[in-house]
Amino acid sequence: MAARPLNDPAAGFAALDAGNAIAAERMAREAFDVAGGIDESGGAATDWTVILALALAAQRRAGEALPHFEALVVLQPDVAAHWSNLGNALCEVGREKDALAPLQQAFQRGDRSAGTFFALARSELAHGRPLPAHVCIQRAVSEAPGDAEFRLFEARVLFALDETDRAMASLAELRDPALPMALRLEAAEIQLNLAQYAEAQAAFEALLREAPRNPGALMGLATCHERHNRLDDAEAARAAIDLGTVTGDAELESALAQLDARLAARRGDAGAARRGFEAVLRHPPFDPALRTQLRFELGKA
Repeated sequence: MAARPLNDPAAGFAALDAGNAIAAERMAREAFDVAGGIDESGGAATDWTVILALALAAQRRAGEALPHFEALVVLQPDVAAHWSNLGNALCEVGREKDALAPLQQAFQRGDRSAGTFFALARSELAHGRPLPAHVCIQRAVSEAPGDAEFRLFEARVLFALDETDRAMASLAELRDPALPMALRLEAAEIQLNLAQYAEAQAAFEALLREAPRNPGALMGLATCHERHNRLDDAEAARAAIDLGTVTGDAELESALAQLDARLAARRGDAGAARRGFEAVLRHPPFDPALRTQLRFELGKA
């Protein structure tokens, strides 16, 4: 049976503009169902592919959006937004290094949006280049000074540049309880990395009052206690972590393995600490400062 023509995609774009990504996704899938499947050959089909990809990305389902963005840069290679969206999706799935090439394609085609500069900053930092990352994130912040995620990443880059005072100033603007919990958690983790233990502990404890089972906040609190030699408190916070909230999340699994290795070292179990640090470094975090610290701790073990 021949495929039926696709519906006008205007309604899908309108749903996206209204911030209703779920409705936009539903419309796109219904359009492709009526047509007998996704045929990304051009025209309305390409528009519906754009709508579906953007709707998935807006719902933080970058892994599902990624193949559609990959198809769009082949279908319409001169559209800068497709390259930028592809780069952003790669960053969201933890492939920041792979994002650099498509983001450079977007830049060459005239994209100067804050989102593209933010993604470029993420990719440059993943490549171990904090100076160009700083240039990019400054541009993103200047374009959207009220974006808390940009300000948070600016603090991360400043930390990588050893600009501790400036990083702390950026973090001071991210203590608003109205901000999403994920951003406040990351801000607290950066404070921990800056050795601002009292401030970090207070932030983790505030987060745990809202979400007592949050694994990232529990790990952060345990680390604060460990750094202050309160080992019983550190072990208690570690014991409160529900492994079901960690399993399947590579970043959380790595953070928990690091915590367990440090606690093992504190207990005098050098063998367990060594095995733990070796396991973490088989898939090391992209942050070069953290990698160096982990290698140092492995050497001590």
